[in-house]
Amino acid sequence: MRDSGFDTLESICQASLLLFFIAAHARVLREKLLSFPEKTPEEGASTTIYAAVSPDMEGVGGCYLYNEERTKSADVAYDEELQRRLWTESCKMVGISDESSRAP
Repeated sequence: MRDSGFDTLESICQASLLLFFIAAHARVLREKLLSFPEKTPEEGASTTIYAAVSPDMEGVGGCYLYNEERTKSADVAYDEELQRRLWTESCKMVGISDESSRAP
């Protein structure tokens, strides 16, 4: 089948279907994407700057901030087994030992 060009045809068909889906739903996609509240660059950076220089954050780590307030992150962020798996896979991907990067 590969010699007959069917794999290429399949790829073209998949891309065409994706383009058709995007075109057919462009109005809805545009409305959803543009419905997020807009922030100025200053507003967008404010929480990061707050975390970096605020005396309230002195010595604080491991928390999630949203609009300069501590808040709970998504539940999956607190899954310790998932954190370990992600760390192990990340170490493999960059070619370092999982053990060499652990704190004593």
